[in-house]
Amino acid sequence: MGYCEIRLDVMEKYVSAQQLFAPFGFVPAEPISFNSAPGASFLGLHL
Repeated sequence: MGYCEIRLDVMEKYVSAQQLFAPFGFVPAEPISFNSAPGASFLGLHL
């Protein structure tokens, strides 16, 4: 059984970090865990 998706969290204010993952196909995704940091968002990539 392998992985079918990658999820990561990134702070919304770090636009350069979001841009780093975009060319690899990461898109905005629903949270998979609780992140108490204000402004945290999630990115996901289906494998």
